[in-house]
Amino acid sequence: MTQILFTSCIAPNQDDIWSSIIAYLAEQLELPFTFVSDLGWAERYAALAKGEIQVAAICGAPYVRMVAQTPPPVELLAAPVFRAPLYDERPVYFSDVLVNAESNFHGFDDLRGASFAFNEVGSFSGYEAMRYFLASRGEEGSYFGSVLQSGSHAQSLQMVLNRQADCAAIDSTMLEQELLTHSAIAPKLRVVELIGPSPMLPWVASPQLDSDLRARIRHELTTMHETEAGIHLLHATPVARFAPVSDADYNPMRQMLAAAERVKFAIS
Repeated sequence: MTQILFTSCIAPNQDDIWSSIIAYLAEQLELPFTFVSDLGWAERYAALAKGEIQVAAICGAPYVRMVAQTPPPVELLAAPVFRAPLYDERPVYFSDVLVNAESNFHGFDDLRGASFAFNEVGSFSGYEAMRYFLASRGEEGSYFGSVLQSGSHAQSLQMVLNRQADCAAIDSTMLEQELLTHSAIAPKLRVVELIGPSPMLPWVASPQLDSDLRARIRHELTTMHETEAGIHLLHATPVARFAPVSDADYNPMRQMLAAAERVKFAIS
């Protein structure tokens, strides 16, 4: 194989993190990796499913849907463990329900009848987590006065900041990076609810990639926090390490997705 194609179907503000880790893998394995970033997300998922892209960082909801196919077009490699205390040294993340800090919304109960912005229907953190949370409280999709699709977590954040939407559910790792890069927006936002923890967004590989190479990539990811070069690299990122994960680790997400099905949104 002349090159291994990698892509991320996670928030673009984390691309620099994954690029540095891909560069580490390329050096450790002495193989060329290329980060594919010039395709839309639907195209990235399609290329991954066909084996045209061999390695990817993806959302957990698409992962469980993909492995339900016969044969599964992806298999697990590992999942990042973020360093912040919120994650308790586990491969998990949360959905932060955010409002404008100048609003009168101080808790989730205040949001009945409010407008909710989400990134896309394929997202767990931005869309399915909210449906699950409402289902867990015995609520219906009519809880919100309106539901708006923004197109991305960044756009959802901007809609809340601009008062175009009252609230949004944002991937906690994406929000952490966004506030690090744009610290001026932090005082303008308020977290009124934390949904989770949820199984962490995994790195996956196409089964069309040689099995020995898949094993080598998995090994390099899950041991990089033990090597001098890996420690140096990770210290410059919010990722502490990569953890081994199994398909069973995503059963909680399957259960949350099943519960979410009973909440239907009328999307404006």
